[in-house]
Amino acid sequence: MDEVQAALGQLSQIGHCFNVTAAYDGAQDILVSDSLVSKLSCSKLSPQNVLTFVSKDAFTEERHMPIRNWSSGVLGQCWSLGLFQRQLFYLARFGVPGSKSDPEYVLNLARGTNADACQAKNGFVDENNQTCVEPVTEKKVFKIPETVLSGRNYYRAVEPGSLMGALSSHRGRSLRTEIEARQKRSFFSPGNLGMLFSSRERSESANLDTIEAIKKGLDQGRMPLIVIRAATSAQHVVLIKSIEKEKLGENRYLMKLYDSNQPYRDAEMVYSDGQFYAPDVIGLFFRDRIQAPVGVFLKDEEEMDDIQKANYDYYSSLCKKIKETSARRGGGQ
Repeated sequence: MDEVQAALGQLSQIGHCFNVTAAYDGAQDILVSDSLVSKLSCSKLSPQNVLTFVSKDAFTEERHMPIRNWSSGVLGQCWSLGLFQRQLFYLARFGVPGSKSDPEYVLNLARGTNADACQAKNGFVDENNQTCVEPVTEKKVFKIPETVLSGRNYYRAVEPGSLMGALSSHRGRSLRTEIEARQKRSFFSPGNLGMLFSSRERSESANLDTIEAIKKGLDQGRMPLIVIRAATSAQHVVLIKSIEKEKLGENRYLMKLYDSNQPYRDAEMVYSDGQFYAPDVIGLFFRDRIQAPVGVFLKDEEEMDDIQKANYDYYSSLCKKIKETSARRGGGQ
């Protein structure tokens, strides 16, 4: 028992170094908690289950970006903002004292590709006069000092020392330019053509498959990004943060959403009797369809794979460091 208590003291100090709370449970397993996970088991950690340890308060409204969707030409930025918000939820470690924002890397995350790789080449053309293709940004965990991205005064001025402040202007780039660049690439992807040439509603069987995929993803700690289609010309992208079965009916589920049109609050969507309804979302731009069913499409699941792998690599390395440091101190080295 004394040995366990001593280890707890050591782990408390070790955890401070990594900005985690780490403790032994009764079975001598190391449990890690930080701004994303709660009681992550080092002994049970695997690439498949790493996100099942995500804490219930990891995706609070105060960690939404204090930025509202805007229009650039014919496009809003909802798709790109949704992708970037999901990355912030899973890859940022909030409240790390002494950490400094890395605006260059985070802007590349927002863009989805590494712009610096091509900026190093003359006019985005390489030595063989070929257009430089920007490599996809590698996903990795990064640390920031602030515990939230927004507060009571949601539209307050961005503080100079904050992450959002650092992203407002960096070497001729800004979060706005990178979000717009990714929005164009996402929206005009060939894989999206199927959504443009079909009716608003989807079949009950297709919707059943979709709701089951949403539930499965959330059970695994994976946040689905979806396109909500009110009409061919009215589509919007949101993140599904949570889902719960409602008492009102056997096949009725309530989903909480991150919606870049209203980032100061969680929006809602309902699945009921084989159809999806999103009046909370649609009502902002298509009021005559507010009570009508909407089409729902899951998108960019492969990026969630990359986010999951980045978190596994991070926590696997962290658990290893904690164990090694604990062993050295326990052995008197």
